[in-house]
Amino acid sequence: MKNIGILGGTFDPPTFGHLQMIMFALASGKVDEVWMIPCWEHAFGKQPSKYEDRDKMCRLAIESVFGTGPGCKVDVKPFEVIWKIRYTVDLIERLTQQFNDGTRFTLIVGADNLRDAAKWCRWNDILSMTDPPIIIGRPGVDILGAFEGMPISSTMVRAAAEHENYGDCQRWTPVAVLKYFTEFSLYRKIESPLA
Repeated sequence: MKNIGILGGTFDPPTFGHLQMIMFALASGKVDEVWMIPCWEHAFGKQPSKYEDRDKMCRLAIESVFGTGPGCKVDVKPFEVIWKIRYTVDLIERLTQQFNDGTRFTLIVGADNLRDAAKWCRWNDILSMTDPPIIIGRPGVDILGAFEGMPISSTMVRAAAEHENYGDCQRWTPVAVLKYFTEFSLYRKIESPLA
């Protein structure tokens, strides 16, 4: 029976923290592979960059660390955009219907998100449809048994990029991702000509 780790998120942009979460999940032995699933619409109403940009950056991040092709245990899946899904519970329901061959699913969750589980749509239903989550620690959130994650966030990368502080960006996200978001000016603050 295969167990697939699900790492969902905005990934605006993906960071070394996200990639470390994937490494921890694979190293735990609890999952056979990991699917990184960028959200189509943010469940809490945030307005991220275009889905296509976030999907491409996830693919670049995965390729830069894990490679591609046969034997690669990590992939980016566009399920949320294909199925027009907003909530994790709907994603898990669709996945269990689509992959009804005994495949199990395990959420990979940052401790900060787990702390806010009460805000999730039908959190208890998610838990009943999946194996126990793999929890990654986050700064300021202590959860017993969590792997200790890097103190990096997409927010930090966006703030650094907005001020063209690409040295920090390079420490927090793969170079291929950095090149992509700088080439397309995804986070750079545009000065108004009237200012």
